[in-house]
Amino acid sequence: MYVRPSRQLLDFYRKKIAQYENEHDTQVKKLSEYKKSHEEQHQLDCEVKQREDEIAELQKALSDMQVFLFKEREQVLKLYAENDSFKVSE
Repeated sequence: MYVRPSRQLLDFYRKKIAQYENEHDTQVKKLSEYKKSHEEQHQLDCEVKQREDEIAELQKALSDMQVFLFKEREQVLKLYAENDSFKVSE
């Protein structure tokens, strides 16, 4: 035996379905926003990592140049001392 649902019951379930569809759409939009935000954060993290790598390379290059400059200064001082000793011996 089959009993037809009342008009009120059908309207109630139609409203509930519409409500759930709206909630679903809202949740999908929020999820999409979170995904976009996550992708942007990931992109920024990659850029930060790249900048940190560049900074490390530049710091190493600066350190190497400072060592080179120190050695060159030592060489110049040795040459000045050698030059002075030649002048004295003349």
